Amino acid sequence: MHEPCSHVGHIWRSHRYWSNQVYKVNGDDLTRNRLRVAEVWMDDYKKLVHLAGPSLARASDIGDVAARKDLRARLGCKTFDWYLDNVATEIHAPQVDPVGTGPGTLRSINNAACVDTKQRDMLGQVVGAFPCHDYGSDAQITQEITIGEDGLVRIPITGFCLGSNKDCPASRNEQPGSEAEDESTPCEDKAVLTGCNERAVASDQIRWRWLSPVAHRPGIGRLQLLDTNRCLELVNHNFMTFGIRLAECRSSFAEDQLWVWSSASEGATGEEL
Repeated sequence: MHEPCSHVGHIWRSHRYWSNQVYKVNGDDLTRNRLRVAEVWMDDYKKLVHLAGPSLARASDIGDVAARKDLRARLGCKTFDWYLDNVATEIHAPQVDPVGTGPGTLRSINNAACVDTKQRDMLGQVVGAFPCHDYGSDAQITQEITIGEDGLVRIPITGFCLGSNKDCPASRNEQPGSEAEDESTPCEDKAVLTGCNERAVASDQIRWRWLSPVAHRPGIGRLQLLDTNRCLELVNHNFMTFGIRLAECRSSFAEDQLWVWSSASEGATGEEL
């Protein structure tokens, strides 16, 4: 709930409370309620709710919300855009499309971290994530990127582009059949510093596509490696320690794949959706 002038709130009960109940709360019921609220009140932003949270079981749906939508119309309620622009004004929901608009930063939608070089500037080194710096600060330059119309994500301070590389444990790189080979540890797709030359571009390992679920807020979206089903994903290792990787693009539970663009012209940003 977000209503600055309201005296109404909600306190979540602890797990200890629910563990002593005579009935179990069905997870699908909670998901259905959340999706019904999004369907009635959030307009096109409901797509973000579907992406960030769990989905309903295939045999389930949210039910009929026509009466709730009629109520909203009769009351003359404002749009969710109006709510963001006039009430929850500290929430950063940019209207600027990051593609071809110059330098900026990519901040995770949960406000945890920004894509960051972490002071790395050599070809092949892994790109990571770090708590976001204030725009204009000396430290912020390690988080500045550009997303070009050619699909290249450039990191100006390094002179390189953002690419991908499959990182396998040492045992996976041994000769097949050797004692050191261990298939139980999976390889991981890392985001790395890659050359921006024609040969690299031709490999399609450094060309990206920006996917925005809300058409009129194109600054919120996912970064997908071209011609793959892999998206840039934030990894939260532990408190205030982050990384990024490429993972399968998901249609739910994808909060860590959602990013918010802050252009250099916008300066400091507020909270995320």
